[in-house]
Amino acid sequence: MLPEYAVLFVFLFLAVLFDLRERRIPNRLCLSGMLAGMGLRTVLRGVPGFLSGAAGIGLAILPLFLLFRSGMLGAGDIKLFAVVGSFMGPGFLIRHIPASFAAGAVISAVVLIRNHNIRERFSRLAGYVRNKGRERYYEGGADGYRNAIHFSVPMVLAFLFLISFGEWGN
Repeated sequence: MLPEYAVLFVFLFLAVLFDLRERRIPNRLCLSGMLAGMGLRTVLRGVPGFLSGAAGIGLAILPLFLLFRSGMLGAGDIKLFAVVGSFMGPGFLIRHIPASFAAGAVISAVVLIRNHNIRERFSRLAGYVRNKGRERYYEGGADGYRNAIHFSVPMVLAFLFLISFGEWGN
């Protein structure tokens, strides 16, 4: 497991740097990460490792696509979850996704408190729910990304949290 953790951490760290600097995670980085994850899993575990990595990628992309369509999650964030899935498999990803959202919720709460706009954001959320998601939840450019968070950060925090408690991939 150690080689997978180390190599994955490098990809996650690079993603955070790009995300913080450019507000995007490059496709080339995500594709390289998925190929590295699949390759490493295949070398270490053979065909079962390859299949597990492929399942991890699918588990990241398919259900999270709805959050992307609604504007709640960026495409780079979904691709970064796919990188995690390629390295760690679907079992880890099932724990990593909710842990990432929990870390993101804490960071978002801090942003809302700092920006003094909790009521405004919850009003926007209520309107989104009332309209049954027919419009995007959040357009970051409209407020200069003041209320956006760099979701790669909670993803790294969740990864570190899970591996510190001995959560292994499959």
